Amino acid sequence: MTSLLPACCFLSCILACVWAQPYVAFDIAKASSTYSSGNLAGSPDFAAERALDSGSGYWCSAGSHAADQVVSWTGTLDARRKAIGLKISWAYGPGEVKVLTSPDGGNFEEARCWQASSRDGVSYEESVMFDSIRDVKAVTVAMRGPKEWQYFGINEVALISAQPEPFMLISGITSEAQEQCLAAQGSSLALQPCNAAIAAGDGQEIFQFNGEGQLQQMDGQCVILAGGATSGGGSVGLGDCEQALRAGDGRSLWEVSPNAQMKMSAAGNYCLSQSGMGEGLLVQDCGEASGSIDARDKWFLSAVSDFDPAARAALGGYPLLKAAADALGGVTADLQAASAGCAKSAVQVGKTTVLLETLAKATLIPDALAMIPAAAHTDMGSVQQVVDEARRAIAVAHASL
Repeated sequence: MTSLLPACCFLSCILACVWAQPYVAFDIAKASSTYSSGNLAGSPDFAAERALDSGSGYWCSAGSHAADQVVSWTGTLDARRKAIGLKISWAYGPGEVKVLTSPDGGNFEEARCWQASSRDGVSYEESVMFDSIRDVKAVTVAMRGPKEWQYFGINEVALISAQPEPFMLISGITSEAQEQCLAAQGSSLALQPCNAAIAAGDGQEIFQFNGEGQLQQMDGQCVILAGGATSGGGSVGLGDCEQALRAGDGRSLWEVSPNAQMKMSAAGNYCLSQSGMGEGLLVQDCGEASGSIDARDKWFLSAVSDFDPAARAALGGYPLLKAAADALGGVTADLQAASAGCAKSAVQVGKTTVLLETLAKATLIPDALAMIPAAAHTDMGSVQQVVDEARRAIAVAHASL
């Protein structure tokens, strides 16, 4: 009996926390069978890649499969991730399913043996939980035993992450332009186009569940219902995480429900929603919110694996570095002119020195400095040369005063 305890504990844990984990989308996909629609190579409208994103259609097999014929769909990640399971949205459910995982993209092992379908309907969603946390580079979903519709089809396949990691919160609200993401604006929250938020590079659209179950923004603040008051929808913004916990009313504790709502986990049946077209955030009774005609109560977590806060500092300092580099020739000439005259122009030297001293302060952090070349499409040698010349010019300026 004791040998079963770890597995039981693991399963109860993952079932309890699965909805607080972001889904990780696969980067490429392939399938052993594709509906042809008259095309011998398989119709691109039903290619394996269609199952990478729920909004891009669906993958469909060729159809008319024998009862014992195995058809497979394989998704591969650019980088290996730790996962506790797999979410599958079926377009045409199979009779039986088996799941295999690979840590390197080449060697696969069984994560779930052949099991009969959990549902009788044509289309449905299911979560396949692994027996342990696995390192995953690729996943194969094997199918057999076609039902009366004779096809196998998948709307979307995504990994269920094993650990809290940064993610974007994409709103389900209808937008004619593009996807909208929740983003910080000072101490407030609002929606903005995801592409614009990503291009800004400041991480204001990136969140993470911390160990307390709080929804934390990358700057360290948490999403909080002000005063814990839900009357009139309350006011949802950003605030101090520890203070919110000390309040003891659950004002900063959130979880993602199975129907994609962001629910307050310890403060009644309230979910995060929006006013207008995303100008203000508020909470609403989850049942009432689910009746919205534009899905403004729905949130979709898109994992972000490569966000580095230090890169923001590097990019933030680069305009200053570039401006100093462009002005360096003139600065040097000013310094020489000031020191060559009979009367030294302390004011002129002081003005040019301010720029260079500011530059030096901006380049004291080696890690941030090292990120500038790639971010600015230049080389480290050029950047280091500017820094060295700036420091020499500072020394000359001080000597001239």
